[in-house]
Amino acid sequence: MYNGANDAQSTTIHSFRSGGNKLVDGIINQEVNKIPSFSFGFLPDNPAFGNILPYKTTFEVFNMATGQYEFIGRATRPDESMDEELTFATQWEAEGELGYLKDSLQSHLEFRGTVEQAFRTQIEKHNSLMEDFKRFEVGVVEVTDPNDYLYFYLMQDENTLESIQRTLIDTLGGELRIRYENGVRYLDYVLIDGDVGNAEILIKKNLLSVSKSIDVTDTITRLVPLGNRIESEDEQATDASQKRLTIASVNDGKDYIDSDDLISYYTIRMGAKVWDDINTPQALMTSGSNWLENQSDISAQYEVKAIDLGIKDPTLDPYICGWFYRLYNPYMRIDEVLRIVKKQIDINSPQND
Repeated sequence: MYNGANDAQSTTIHSFRSGGNKLVDGIINQEVNKIPSFSFGFLPDNPAFGNILPYKTTFEVFNMATGQYEFIGRATRPDESMDEELTFATQWEAEGELGYLKDSLQSHLEFRGTVEQAFRTQIEKHNSLMEDFKRFEVGVVEVTDPNDYLYFYLMQDENTLESIQRTLIDTLGGELRIRYENGVRYLDYVLIDGDVGNAEILIKKNLLSVSKSIDVTDTITRLVPLGNRIESEDEQATDASQKRLTIASVNDGKDYIDSDDLISYYTIRMGAKVWDDINTPQALMTSGSNWLENQSDISAQYEVKAIDLGIKDPTLDPYICGWFYRLYNPYMRIDEVLRIVKKQIDINSPQND
């Protein structure tokens, strides 16, 4: 625990050593392209008691087995309680460093330029408004646009995280990654934040339980992407009656995109998605294709409880959120390389991760 940017010493509030400070509970939730969270509780004998300030006190959770930080972020809100035996307990919520991007607002700006310029413009605006400990150095930018040219407006009422989501991620895909190098915190904009791990999840070895769910209620197999409104020659036309940009001119006259795999499973189910800030058919085609592909990726989800063999075996990769691993369970006809898109870590009982 660090109490402010000038606290160089820190305070240990949970130790792996016998007899050291302990939290009553500690749960870390990680998710691809989302702000990670850390929920933890302690009793009055813990040095954290009465010494946490919302949005100022920060925490680092270090995994002694893997040598990696599982969480770095700030306190957000407390909950205090007392039971019938007059035992006091405090529960806190904390959010990861990506949450710093929620503290700044963008200014109204008509932007024209490349993906990297768009990303840099928004991060530099954030940095200009924030304290040093909330700033990010612009790192790797892997995501590109087919025309290498974007046109959109930045909005005064959007925080920086919302703005990056709307202008870049929703349109082009990609993921945000925080990376430390030589003590410098970088924010990368990458295609996929993750690698393929050599550890497997196997029945009768380390797979404890698995469930599979498929929600096809809102599945779209034929998508009609729609861009900004096209001005009507009718002076009486309202916004609601104006046509929108389509992909027909760059898609052989068709204003829709098919997912052949989904159609083979669920037949043709049409739906539309609107991108108000897209002004060219090619950019609209890219955004629509990305959206349809990502929808296919999440149509089936597995929830797995497994022993992480990488904690004990240094030759195996630990299970890392965003990485890909083989899952094998012949009884459920599962033999696939799947991506961990969410991970929950129980720092007191890692066997329950």
